[in-house]
Amino acid sequence: MQDANPTADNGEPVYALSLFKDWDGNMMVTAKQPACFYGYDELGFVLAKADGSDFQGILDSDSAYVRSLKFYFEANQMGLVDPESTTQNYDTLFSKFQNGQVLFSWWPWLGQTAYNTAANTAAGKGFELVPIDDQQIFSYGAEAYGGKTEMVIGSKAEDPERIAAFIDWLYSAEGVYANANQTAGTAGPEGLTWELNADGQPELTELGQKMALEGDAAVPEEWGGGEYVAGASALNTTTVVAADLDPATGYSYNYKTWPTYQALVQTPLSEDWSAHMGGATSTMEYLRANNQLLVAPGASYAAPADSSEIETLRNQVKALIVQYSWQMSFAKDEAEFNSLLTELQTQASGLGYDKVLEFDMTNAKAQDEARKAVAAELG
Repeated sequence: MQDANPTADNGEPVYALSLFKDWDGNMMVTAKQPACFYGYDELGFVLAKADGSDFQGILDSDSAYVRSLKFYFEANQMGLVDPESTTQNYDTLFSKFQNGQVLFSWWPWLGQTAYNTAANTAAGKGFELVPIDDQQIFSYGAEAYGGKTEMVIGSKAEDPERIAAFIDWLYSAEGVYANANQTAGTAGPEGLTWELNADGQPELTELGQKMALEGDAAVPEEWGGGEYVAGASALNTTTVVAADLDPATGYSYNYKTWPTYQALVQTPLSEDWSAHMGGATSTMEYLRANNQLLVAPGASYAAPADSSEIETLRNQVKALIVQYSWQMSFAKDEAEFNSLLTELQTQASGLGYDKVLEFDMTNAKAQDEARKAVAAELG
């Protein structure tokens, strides 16, 4: 793809991969992300598979993390990695995606949000899923007993009954549609942004289409007037999973799953992608049909906080891991890559990596036990 499209419309070079450092933490974030395509997610210095079948220390010589670093190294040797990766921030990276200067996106909300404009998709250009034959993409299951965000009523609240009624409303269908519109993709208030059509299917109104496709819309005076986004909920928390079905309609709260919306947003890009994906109309439909999802049961598990000792050790080790990860990705040859890996493993062990890994491994296995308990209990 890079050979076929070496230059973007703005005249800048195109690269298969472009990296950034802003979100690096316990490890290089873009080296962790490929592990998620095979059912793993991180817990500290551990990569844990969603089904509990495997737990890896990220510095194991054959770990998914080290394999990702080797992938970036080999890609860079082939001229596929943006040389500005080591110095650019996320904002610069995002602008490159907008300009069509990057071909691979780790997340749909990066590449698609930046590049899949109406003009590009109408021209048959944009980001869509290209599946890997053996992928099992990690997916968080809905947490059966609630998430990690808590809503409480203060002991000095002037009207606790009214607050309780508001919280109760947030769990109602009306509350779910309205509150999670901006944060989780629900459809907004019935009668304003959507309504049932003659076939009994939920369908976006003209205002709802403008909001969904253009990002904002003017609200009629009978609904309060002003711009839609200005009146959207700012709670930034959800109560019911947007993918759940509204009992009253039989369809998801998330308008993007509605047949009427999917028909609305058909483009040459989506039609071409669907034709290559066996007729699938969405990424989720394709992944489910091909058994390429690995769901971690929602157990509401929260790992215990680091002790002061673990925190101190973690901070010095993770800085070393991030530093060496970038050096390995841009090593001059394979000998240097292997030498840097050995140095990293040795120095990290000397700084307390093994003790932190033991702590994280205990937590990762406790998380798996909690997930399996929930799965067994709920069938």
